[in-house]
Amino acid sequence: MNLETSTAHWSLVIHRVSDSSAEIWAGTLFPELKKPKTAKIVITLPDGSVRRKNITTRDWKRPFAKVNQRFYALCTFTNLKSGCHYTVRFSRRIEALQGVIKQKWQTVRTGQFDTLPARIPLKGSKRFTIALGSCFYNHRDGGNAAESYKALYERGGEKVRPDITFLSGDQVYLDIGFDSLSLRPDEIRQRIANDYATHWQALGAILNRGGTWMLPDDHEYWNDYPFYQSNIPTLQALRIKTVREAWNAAARDGVKNIQRSPTAESFSIGGDRSICVADFRTFRSEKRFAPKSVFQHVTNWARTLKSPGVLVVPQPLIVEENPAEKNLRSYPHQYQPLLASLAHTGHDIVLMSGDVH
Repeated sequence: MNLETSTAHWSLVIHRVSDSSAEIWAGTLFPELKKPKTAKIVITLPDGSVRRKNITTRDWKRPFAKVNQRFYALCTFTNLKSGCHYTVRFSRRIEALQGVIKQKWQTVRTGQFDTLPARIPLKGSKRFTIALGSCFYNHRDGGNAAESYKALYERGGEKVRPDITFLSGDQVYLDIGFDSLSLRPDEIRQRIANDYATHWQALGAILNRGGTWMLPDDHEYWNDYPFYQSNIPTLQALRIKTVREAWNAAARDGVKNIQRSPTAESFSIGGDRSICVADFRTFRSEKRFAPKSVFQHVTNWARTLKSPGVLVVPQPLIVEENPAEKNLRSYPHQYQPLLASLAHTGHDIVLMSGDVH
């Protein structure tokens, strides 16, 4: 007997990968599902052998501190081989049907990833490909982004299949329709959780293929975050402290626990390429786009580069000042030193950013 039930409300996300490890997120952002007493994530190695991590009741965590039901677990696999392809299977044990059916496990999601290679492949061999995306507005997408990404894997061949992905901001638009919301903190939190659920369902075919790093931009919070004195009519309720605090706390939970966004993180592919990922949005103030520790991480990375680099941030670097909303140029005390550090190294640096529209 096969279990023909829908598994559309489960998610499997492959977050960071390195040359020897992978971090895998599994669970649900929908409120209807029950925590399995036992689940498992199984990866299949290139030689056909498997490695397994069990998930028990105590391993499930809440993605939102003050929202019940939705849950996830993190599993990290280590001692993997560099430059190899792995498949992933997320299954739950069907406790209620033991003794009724022979099949006690149901696979609810599958995925795949490549570990980072020891070096950038040489000319003529498989390329190392990075995918970049931002500004995912689910109401207008209609499944196109996920279908296109899936096609790269299934029909595009090795040379165009992304090895890793950077989603550089606005993976969710939490402030759309804010004017129609209840002002009750518990209902605000539920609305944010529901938005994540529908967006992660729509992005599923991207998130379960290859390591994915995500950065927040303003719509993970609200337009021009963290500033709330906007003239936009739909955002006036942010002036109410209880509304703003509930919204901000739940939105930060989503960035931290679901997107797993780094504040600042860098890694290398052998000695051939160095990559730095930095959140220039979450910790903004009137005078800075990043706190001192994040800013120093990025500038130190740039000044000590010994190979070409890739910098991933949520907004473009070369821009004109915008009187309506702040961009990186709105912060001269950090903007100019950042440019100087990027010019210091002598190596080429590719900027990958979101919010380019």
